[in-house]
Amino acid sequence: MQDRDPIFDNPQNQGILRCLRDIGCNWRGPRSCPPLEREDPYYYLGTHPDLVEQLWDNFTTSIPVDTRWVLHGRPVLVHPESKVIFAFANGTHTYAFRIPERVREEAVAASARQQYKYPDGSVFDLANYDEDWIFGGSIRDEDRLCLIAFRAAGDSHKSGEVQKITTT
Repeated sequence: MQDRDPIFDNPQNQGILRCLRDIGCNWRGPRSCPPLEREDPYYYLGTHPDLVEQLWDNFTTSIPVDTRWVLHGRPVLVHPESKVIFAFANGTHTYAFRIPERVREEAVAASARQQYKYPDGSVFDLANYDEDWIFGGSIRDEDRLCLIAFRAAGDSHKSGEVQKITTT
């Protein structure tokens, strides 16, 4: 019998897990693992290595613990205590954050998106999976946004710590 994985058991993750499954990739590893189980994971996750670096290394500089993880062959950030997924990256251009409603509303008002339109005309709509997510790329201080997402995922987010969200 396979051990239970608390990431997959967490009801808050069900929408984004479905998203990661739907994205698919040629990953031949376990569905859930730390990045170091694979040699040079930055190059084998169906995501551009620069984007993996951005997610795992640059956005997380203010986060006091290692949150890097691999789910369904994609790089993600998972809160180590709550096991809530709070960020992921995919392909060449897309990465997203799970953020609290008030912050998300401010971000969307400042032109953050829940949809990403690819050059071929196809659309990746995060709302099809979970309303809590927005794409990065149009927001200033995304490392701060990542910290907000981390705190919210751990239920330690305090509304007073949130500053106005602005776009680039």
